Amino acid sequence: MKEDAYNEKNRELDIMRKLIDPNVVTYYINENVGPHTYIVMELASDTLENIIKNSESVEDLPVKK
Repeated sequence: MKEDAYNEKNRELDIMRKLIDPNVVTYYINENVGPHTYIVMELASDTLENIIKNSESVEDLPVKK
């Protein structure tokens, strides 16, 4: 069970490392300290909830190109 969780965590981190998109927060690095994994990522300028609430429709959502 622990090994499955460990493998799943590493799979997710591999995906984050490879994902480079201006509309997704950037993954920088992770550090394992005992049983905990700390992930350093870019700080988002707002929450997804606020962005959706302040948009009239899907077409109004801010998208970086």
